[in-house]
Amino acid sequence: MSDYTRNIIILVAGTVDPVCRQSSKEVRASSYENNGNYYWKDSPELIRQLKELEEKYENLAFFDKHGWSGNNTISNREIAGAYLANRLCGSNGQAAYYPAYFDIDVAFHLIGHSHGGNVINEFTKRAAVAEEWPEQWKIKSITYLSTPFFNNKHKLCTGALAPDCKIISVANQFDLTQRIIADFSMHDLVSAINIAKQGTPDFVKNIEEIKDTSFQMEIHKITEVFSGVINRNPLSLCKLIFNPAAFKLSKSDGKTVYAKILHLLEQIRQVLDEATSIVNKLKNELYYPSDGDACHSNPGFNRHFVSDDLHEKMINMLDKLFSDVGEISSAVQKRNDKSDYSIIPLLCDICPVLNQVINSFTIDSNAEGPIVNLFCELLKNQMEDFDITNSTPIKQLLPSFQSNLVKIDITERDPYYEDTDENHSQKRLRYFKDFAQQLEQAEEAYAKSATQRNLLSLCIKLLAPQIELKDVRDDKINKSIDKLTNILGKRKWGVHRIFIRLITIRGKLKPLRKVACRMQSLLEDYNRFIEENSIELIGQAETKGRSGPKGATRIGTLAHFCMTSHNLSRKRLDTEVLAELTPQFGQLKEKEVEMMAH
Repeated sequence: MSDYTRNIIILVAGTVDPVCRQSSKEVRASSYENNGNYYWKDSPELIRQLKELEEKYENLAFFDKHGWSGNNTISNREIAGAYLANRLCGSNGQAAYYPAYFDIDVAFHLIGHSHGGNVINEFTKRAAVAEEWPEQWKIKSITYLSTPFFNNKHKLCTGALAPDCKIISVANQFDLTQRIIADFSMHDLVSAINIAKQGTPDFVKNIEEIKDTSFQMEIHKITEVFSGVINRNPLSLCKLIFNPAAFKLSKSDGKTVYAKILHLLEQIRQVLDEATSIVNKLKNELYYPSDGDACHSNPGFNRHFVSDDLHEKMINMLDKLFSDVGEISSAVQKRNDKSDYSIIPLLCDICPVLNQVINSFTIDSNAEGPIVNLFCELLKNQMEDFDITNSTPIKQLLPSFQSNLVKIDITERDPYYEDTDENHSQKRLRYFKDFAQQLEQAEEAYAKSATQRNLLSLCIKLLAPQIELKDVRDDKINKSIDKLTNILGKRKWGVHRIFIRLITIRGKLKPLRKVACRMQSLLEDYNRFIEENSIELIGQAETKGRSGPKGATRIGTLAHFCMTSHNLSRKRLDTEVLAELTPQFGQLKEKEVEMMAH
């Protein structure tokens, strides 16, 4: 290239929504300011750095006029990269953005965050083959900021790269999005979400109300009735066996507790009814990409959100659960109408239905069960592709370009690593490496054999160590198991369990004992599966109190590793990045040279 080469920095945004929940009409990955969908609004320091470079160097321009849907689909990334190349040179019917530069040397410097790096790779493919792309236009540098590099998709093409093209890859070892989450390319969910909103506007609202409903006080009132039995008081145990109807709530407490239970059951029925309407619509509606260009490029695409077979399974399950909840509600209502607040008779009434509900939630050694199977089918139906990602593009580079690669690690800038105690930080890093290694083994297992067990194992390994799920497991599952074990005993053929079987074998408590044993077994099965795939991650206790700045993601949570750690690279260009990048820009302006001289 000549001394008068025109240098152009091109900024490419990354994925906006990893699971494609938002329409491109609502959110786009735009690199231009004064736009409601500005991707870099949380990166003012990086933008300031790029504008300062534009001011310092001769013939350096900052191109920030690119935008794309930002959806996590293969086609959207391919279209976004090809469109950028077409837009610059005027290929494929696009008006050329730089027609005045057709006869001069141009050096492009591409900077992309996250999947923006894969958009850049698609750009290199189109630039290498487009007839309108001038031969003297070369890609002089590529800076990847936390880009997940696939084994099979979005390979870098070197056809339009300058022989000395600098390739910079910035990574953070705590970045789970780059290392694991990006393995999954997801079909566009925008249409499905819109259908759900339009058809059943109260669906999400009802779910939130159910989540917010607190029964702690009501559960405490019921527990108080059995406190002596739970503590294995012999007299109370005899009373429970020979006079179970005596264990009842007071009329005032019973009226309040039953009313809240009936309200909760009605909310659940509403949610199940709305879910049925949504599933029916999703079975009839066709898939279409949220991005207009993607839709145009895929004419006649007729993938249904829910297949006929999956639709039938889902409707059958929803109908069954709707009926089960209705039976439980009727039993509670009958007792309530008679002001009969005896707990044992009510529970015995609904034991057959409870057994049916438990059947739906069972999970076996192969991680299979009615509800679990449906969940996995839905997940697989939404997955467009699974391809293991890496934090470096080394595997994509030809031998002649591998020496051009510079890897920059910014792990020590992560708030999870930062600590006044250096030994503590190093200890965290060691634990996280073990955690990541086990995750990588799980993704390798799923890549080799896409079984349901391997898929769930990968999901649990990712979630289990995190504070969010760990709290649920400790506070809900384990405590429930402990309470049931305290009543029923631990071992199936232990002395305590045999005794419980003998004293209830012919009595009214037999159905209740069987349901309690099945519930204990069910919870233990889930807990066992979680335990088998659980990885202890250091920092759980310490990070609970480390919330960081107001409104920031809690340090050490899954959200932190997937978002904060992933976005760290786009906050600013690291000093090492600038040291590698700036020599590619050519000459400084005269005033800058004079300032340096003085």
